[in-house]
Amino acid sequence: GPGGDRGPRGDGPPEGGPRGERGARGGEGGGGASMFMDRMKQLDKNGDGSITKDELPEGRGERMLTAGDTNGDGKLDSTEMKAMAERAANRGGGRPE
Repeated sequence: GPGGDRGPRGDGPPEGGPRGERGARGGEGGGGASMFMDRMKQLDKNGDGSITKDELPEGRGERMLTAGDTNGDGKLDSTEMKAMAERAANRGGGRPE
């Protein structure tokens, strides 16, 4: 009766969670990097292809800019964003910490 119904329901959600996480992390290289690039494009409020300090999230912006701005021009261009994305993907995450 009711005991049989509870078993499958209880097993369903826990299985879905870990599989979903593994799937998201499984995209070594390409998956994480492309997710990172999508997020960076969303931050580019004026659509000029580069991200300045005022377009970055408050608090994390300076850190991201310092870490990624390799040519020292005060903004993240597409080349710098790609390099950051690859580093993030190699660490196993899609976002800089």
